[in-house]
Amino acid sequence: MAIEHLTNLDAEASAKVVAAIRNRPSDFRFTEKYDGTCNASMAISLDGDEVKVGLTRPSKNKPEIIYSQDHISSSPHHNCLRRALEVFQAIGNQIHLVRLLQKHDEKEVIIEFEILVGLRPNTIKYGTNNTAIPLRILGPQTVNNVEIFEEFCRLIKGEFFQINVPIYKYITENGGMNLTWNIKSERFDVHMIKEYSFDQLDSIFRFSSALEHAGRVDLLNKGVKLIGSSLNVSVPVEGVVIQHKVTNTLYKIVNKEEFTKNNNLIWDVRSMIAGGRMKNGTWRKSYYQVMLDDMAEILGVPVLKTPMAIKHFREDHEKASDMVERAYTNILAANSILEAIRNRYDKYNRDMSMLYLKYVERQSKDDPPYDEEINERTEQSFFHMLTHNKKILEPMDKLFHLDFEDAKFRRFLKKLMYRLVIT
Repeated sequence: MAIEHLTNLDAEASAKVVAAIRNRPSDFRFTEKYDGTCNASMAISLDGDEVKVGLTRPSKNKPEIIYSQDHISSSPHHNCLRRALEVFQAIGNQIHLVRLLQKHDEKEVIIEFEILVGLRPNTIKYGTNNTAIPLRILGPQTVNNVEIFEEFCRLIKGEFFQINVPIYKYITENGGMNLTWNIKSERFDVHMIKEYSFDQLDSIFRFSSALEHAGRVDLLNKGVKLIGSSLNVSVPVEGVVIQHKVTNTLYKIVNKEEFTKNNNLIWDVRSMIAGGRMKNGTWRKSYYQVMLDDMAEILGVPVLKTPMAIKHFREDHEKASDMVERAYTNILAANSILEAIRNRYDKYNRDMSMLYLKYVERQSKDDPPYDEEINERTEQSFFHMLTHNKKILEPMDKLFHLDFEDAKFRRFLKKLMYRLVIT
């Protein structure tokens, strides 16, 4: 579920939210925001006297429920989901969930969790075991649902669960990255989410009168810094999540001064691989997007660098053909375009190599080091782009060995342009 930064709202909107909180604090739930969590939901369904436990994630459509590791992608990026499924099924084996659903006359409930892996899931070194935190029951906040969630929390509070889970990782071999995996035995402790009363958080919200002024973000973030984490009181919380009990609207206040700065160390690398990110009020494009922009200019097809290009290739074959024909005409007029494309592709690969070397150097200097799980996610991002870049190179090489009049030339030009925009 998306959570809006309260401090990213304009002055009028943020003042309105804070006024609503101050006027009717009982309408809101205030909880700790944990750093580096994997969000997944436990689906519990009753079939006669048997209970089935699976994993699901938020979806615009009816969410799919996963009951087996076989239905989770074999990628390091999904290691946390594999752990979550094993934890949920271990809970189902250890806790009497049949009685819980029968007591409340329910056939299915979905409970949202946060999963934290390792002593340092991301920026904050909590120093705890792997942790599973039940957040809320998904669905209407009826009395029945609230009672189910509260009873569920009482059943698992203080429990721990031993799991055996397949963990995937990429290793560097023979100049490339290969996928490997092993079964890992891990312990997960259940931790109840930290809730705060409005009075405890009044040090944050008393600044509502200053929200219309430029300093409102700093004032709110300083309020967050006053609170210690429930997982480790020696470190401050990353932030606070504010949930409206009726609408389920979520807001968060994050200690940007400290944790957003630290998060930049790892996210700067990932965002430069693909996607880009907002930094200091300016959108920074990834190396890939900059290359795509340049390729569009070299080919003389500006639309290639826009989201419309993806739509054309996927849905509008006539417009996709027009794009390819325009590029083909430009290449006929200036065959140096092919060499320019190849040179730009080579520069992009050099940029990526330098980025990877900087990332490795940063890892070696980081103290304490990032957990293996965090590093694997970044390695996965590099590997994904490395694999994609090879797909770009294949049609590019073909173009260099074909005559312009060859019927295959247009086909491989289209394949090159398609692979440039569909990452």
